[in-house]
Amino acid sequence: MNVASLLSKELDPEQWVILLLLDKLRKMKWEQMWRLTAERELMSMLSTSLADQDIFNAVIKQNPFLVYQLPCFWNVQLSDHTRSEQCYRDVSDLKFVPVCEEISVTMIWHKPNGRKYPMKEVAIALPVQPIAFFMYLTHACDRLYKNVLACTISAVASGATDHIRQSELEVIHWNSPKKLRVKNKHVEFFRNLYLTFLEYDGNLLRRELFGCPSEADINSENLQKQLSELDEDDLCYEFRRERFTVHRTHLYFLHYEYEPASDNTDVTLVAQLSMDRLQMLEAICKHWEGPISLALYLSDAEAQQFLRYAQGSEVLMSRHNVGYHIVYKEGQFYPVNLLRNVAMKHISTPYMFLSDIDFLPMYGLYEYLRKSVIQLDLANTKKALIVPAFETLRYRLSFPKSKAELLSMLDMGTLFTFRYHVWTKGHAPTNFAKWRTATTPYRVEWEADFEPYVVVRKDCPEYDRRFVGFGWNKVAHIMELDAQEYEFTVLPNAYMIHMPHAPSFDITKFRSNKQYRICLKTLKEEFQQDMSRHYGFAALKYLTAENNS
Repeated sequence: MNVASLLSKELDPEQWVILLLLDKLRKMKWEQMWRLTAERELMSMLSTSLADQDIFNAVIKQNPFLVYQLPCFWNVQLSDHTRSEQCYRDVSDLKFVPVCEEISVTMIWHKPNGRKYPMKEVAIALPVQPIAFFMYLTHACDRLYKNVLACTISAVASGATDHIRQSELEVIHWNSPKKLRVKNKHVEFFRNLYLTFLEYDGNLLRRELFGCPSEADINSENLQKQLSELDEDDLCYEFRRERFTVHRTHLYFLHYEYEPASDNTDVTLVAQLSMDRLQMLEAICKHWEGPISLALYLSDAEAQQFLRYAQGSEVLMSRHNVGYHIVYKEGQFYPVNLLRNVAMKHISTPYMFLSDIDFLPMYGLYEYLRKSVIQLDLANTKKALIVPAFETLRYRLSFPKSKAELLSMLDMGTLFTFRYHVWTKGHAPTNFAKWRTATTPYRVEWEADFEPYVVVRKDCPEYDRRFVGFGWNKVAHIMELDAQEYEFTVLPNAYMIHMPHAPSFDITKFRSNKQYRICLKTLKEEFQQDMSRHYGFAALKYLTAENNS
């Protein structure tokens, strides 16, 4: 950091990386220094609008000798109130020159929606042309950064290159409320550079392109050991490998702020989606006023499209109780159960409603579920409360506002029980005939292929990651709930409606690819065997039920 930026009103210490020489500060009586300054300033300020930031500013302004000055190209502040152009001779100084085996590193800080996300962009200049990478600062990225520096140092030591140009290590900081619209004669270059890198595939940073020395990573070693135990000649190898894939994940991609209700009845709606289901978000937010936890499976470019979509939506921007968790694309399968697990892990309420993004809950379901949690003593019993599922084939539907209205639409053929035409077994145990006249909750028994949508405590088992794409991903979870002796209880005045959409890519693969269906059958059998080993004699009924179905 430089003194000019430190003394400016744009100062934000939360964006610093501060090296404090504690022994010198103690000798200068630092504690007394900042306390006296704070007391003196508070006599006129009364309160600090920026908390400790104001105190830091005041101390440094009165004692500028405390700060060691660095050239400002270490932190180029792009703001209307800075003289950023004086930190470099020309924009060409910041361009990546394709010099063989020479490496340049740039770091960028950005604050979307007021939240601070460190981002690291690495450019590796090769003989043909530079390859630029951009990624949120993660462990993987940080490791690559160290490797890049190690490669550079190695190249200097071996004589491959005789220097590391100081001007090639820069920090570009969009330090303005206007973000990318600041006044700077080179802002177009910086903006294009930044926006281009945003859409680069972050997985490129995870590829081991160079044999650089790196620290041993116990997690990576364990992963490699697990992968080495798989048989690559197995026709289902790709399915088995998927459960070990480590996906980059960006939790709370947008601002999230929510305190659960103090009465311990709060329920979070949990779901997962990809880019082709984005249009469901606004409708779900209108139907469900409670907290929501969503896992989105996106590429880096799609994540930026989602950001622009969300920022342009008044409905989404008005909701701060929706947690959006980005799981970045990797591999050929849709990791549906991994996504569900990510969304489940990041709820702050004692209960969760395990739904799917294609369903609209009935109006008022959130409050109804909170009352049901108390009525059925979910806190002290192992119950899974079933919300009966229906579907419509109409893209435009006058959504029923009551159970009576829904029953009328069922009789008229506007609505159907979910998957009645293609997969009756999935929801048949709900006993829709009984539900029509039920006024109190009733218990149902598990049956083969049962896959209802349920409300459970947050400590329920996770979904099994071996099931990816289409098939058995929910069935296996419900089977495990039954094995753990959960009671399935149908709620008499709750319902949800599935909205029509084009078939997913994974169901298309399931229908057209024989090997896909063979591998799914194999995974089912292995799951049932694991259940038998884990739950013993009680799990034998699952094998029997499967053979009889």
